[in-house]
Amino acid sequence: MNKEILKHEIKGYEEEIDLVDLIKILIKNKGLILLTTIIITAFSVGGALYIRSNRVDKFGQNFILRSFGDSYYGGKAKLKIKRFNVDEMLLDDAVVDMFYANEDFNRYYLEKINDSKSTSDERRKFLQDSIELKQVMEKDVFKYYTVETTMEDEVLSKKMIRFYLDTVNLKKVALIKEAVEGEESSTLEMKELYEGRVKMGEKKIAEIIKNQPSSILENQSIMSILTITNPTLIQEMASDKELYGKYYSQAIGIEGVKGDKGLNQQIEELSSIYKIEEKSKAKMIVAIGMILGLFLGIFGAFMKEFFANVDLKN
Repeated sequence: MNKEILKHEIKGYEEEIDLVDLIKILIKNKGLILLTTIIITAFSVGGALYIRSNRVDKFGQNFILRSFGDSYYGGKAKLKIKRFNVDEMLLDDAVVDMFYANEDFNRYYLEKINDSKSTSDERRKFLQDSIELKQVMEKDVFKYYTVETTMEDEVLSKKMIRFYLDTVNLKKVALIKEAVEGEESSTLEMKELYEGRVKMGEKKIAEIIKNQPSSILENQSIMSILTITNPTLIQEMASDKELYGKYYSQAIGIEGVKGDKGLNQQIEELSSIYKIEEKSKAKMIVAIGMILGLFLGIFGAFMKEFFANVDLKN
């Protein structure tokens, strides 16, 4: 029993000696540890300053596309408007050409690439890298769009955000006007067709009533007489009136859309242009550098002591 206790005491003493030796190694090589930490930290500070100096300020603006069908006349018109996906707008070659037709953006592009013979894919890629569209979601529900720029020139960034929104608006308005032009004439034709058929049916009914004996008209209503004598005519009249009402309402809606002063503004801006503040990574980089430098310094101290002991043994 005493022997076991003695063994434990000796083992504990040896572990204590080892810990003291480790501390002595660290103290002995404190210069190496400090120097390594300073060098690595200095590199991390340089990296952080480089990243900060090359950081590009981002600018953005929030907006939504107005729902055409929600307006009074838009709801009546029931236009078949072609699908417009703002997320894919910058994939359209015609839209890409519109941006490069802008002198300010084209000048910025040429300054950056120094190659006037670039391909259409390269031009499109550069545009998509310079102007980004993001969807802002809240609990998996779409809230609004944010258009952001990554250009180094603040003035140009703001100009291109404005140009982007104007282009989106132009595309949406063009699709609405195209639908109006495509459906207006056919809607008016159908309205006039069913208006004529309703009038013709009313004329037939008037002639039928005119030819009925006065005794029958006194004892029965006109509708009951027509239901018995001309059921098909009653059904046709009901159908014609329904269709006439439909096309009449659409015609009123289309006419209202054409006269709507807000037609040319299909974008609702939810904010003015603002600077996007990004969290600085400089402090994190420096902190990581200090920790890494300290770790490497301690590792170097132990490796130095290890090789020194190997040489003594030899």
